[in-house]
Amino acid sequence: MADELGDNEGRRPERRPWPFSAWISVVVIVIGLFAIVGFTANLLQSRRPAALEWLLGWDMGSWWWGGQLVVIVGWCGIVYTRAQALMRSRSHTIPTK
Repeated sequence: MADELGDNEGRRPERRPWPFSAWISVVVIVIGLFAIVGFTANLLQSRRPAALEWLLGWDMGSWWWGGQLVVIVGWCGIVYTRAQALMRSRSHTIPTK
């Protein structure tokens, strides 16, 4: 019994990931990429989307591009963290030779 207790010492207990977490990551990444492309295209074409002012809750006036950048950077962060989580979960399931 003492040997069994000593086996897990210093290691984190193995946790099984939720079975659909990889699919959720893929969906969030795809939606995020569409959002990044859409907001970047609006920024480059100098189109002021009214939806963004509604989303942020304040009139941006001449600083509308600042709100666009905040949303683009935010989506980049979301996509990056979900991609990292996906890569971590995939690295645990792929057997190494």
